[in-house]
Amino acid sequence: MQHSINIAAKRSGLTPHVIRVWEKRYDAVTPIRTGTNRRQYSDEDIQRLALLREATLTGHKISNIA
Repeated sequence: MQHSINIAAKRSGLTPHVIRVWEKRYDAVTPIRTGTNRRQYSDEDIQRLALLREATLTGHKISNIA
């Protein structure tokens, strides 16, 4: 199942802005794009974002773990 960036943000605990930055700078996730270029995140993408968030909360740098 595919989800919008807002759903991905709510489920991962991140903001849409942080998700976009992590995607662009660190290739943290690679969502599929719709015909209108909207990001669509899988359940696995959301789980990865949540795990990355947890790791950063414990002091790890996103640049080192993504």
